[in-house]
Amino acid sequence: MARMVEHDLTGPHKLEKGGDIIWICACRLSENKPSWDGSHKKTRDKEPGALYVYDAQGRVTVPTE
Repeated sequence: MARMVEHDLTGPHKLEKGGDIIWICACRLSENKPSWDGSHKKTRDKEPGALYVYDAQGRVTVPTE
């Protein structure tokens, strides 16, 4: 299922508690929310202000003008 995602982060949040490290998804693309699964790698070359549609095959840039 395709969906539109607006975000400004391209990596996970690192949380440390009691010596444990937990990675939380910040891109909203993880299949294992809230845990990080590496899906953010699709967002690394995101252009500022661009809008994308992500699906199982990758992403498509949505024209905004």
